[in-house]
Amino acid sequence: SGPGFEMGYKKVAQYMFGLFIDPPPIMMPDGTLKTERHHKHGWLCFSLPEQRDVALLALASRWAYLWWMMYGDEFDVTKSVLTAFPGGVDRLLASAHRRPLLELAQNLQEELVRHLKWKANAGLRVGRYDLRECRHITDEADWLLAQAWGLTREQYEAAGNLRDRMTFGSRD
Repeated sequence: SGPGFEMGYKKVAQYMFGLFIDPPPIMMPDGTLKTERHHKHGWLCFSLPEQRDVALLALASRWAYLWWMMYGDEFDVTKSVLTAFPGGVDRLLASAHRRPLLELAQNLQEELVRHLKWKANAGLRVGRYDLRECRHITDEADWLLAQAWGLTREQYEAAGNLRDRMTFGSRD
């Protein structure tokens, strides 16, 4: 961590990334919620909140997941793989799609916290944001991202077909 605007991620993934602005809470045995940084979380730092927000949206996309499937190990999520993703946050912010991407990023942040799931771990209930419940947002973002990067409809559809063949979670 450091100065700036941070985005967190879980350092392990199966089927989806664990992405967030604020860490998911932990429910203590007495029922109180505790939010803290965890050693299983990594952090990316950005100079501007708009960079962080568009990065969150881009990393929640089919594109980042495919990137990780190609260059990661399909389990560990590393800072080096995420920061090597060729999404070009500044390029996206300079594109004609800036406003709708930022709106979708805001919607994603709002929806993630509405889809908090709990898992028992060592007597505590550990929260996680369920990105699968936000696919209606990320699916829309996927096409906007493709357009901002200059991809054709055919290239977008090919990536979608590949993504759909993987175990990736759905909104159903």
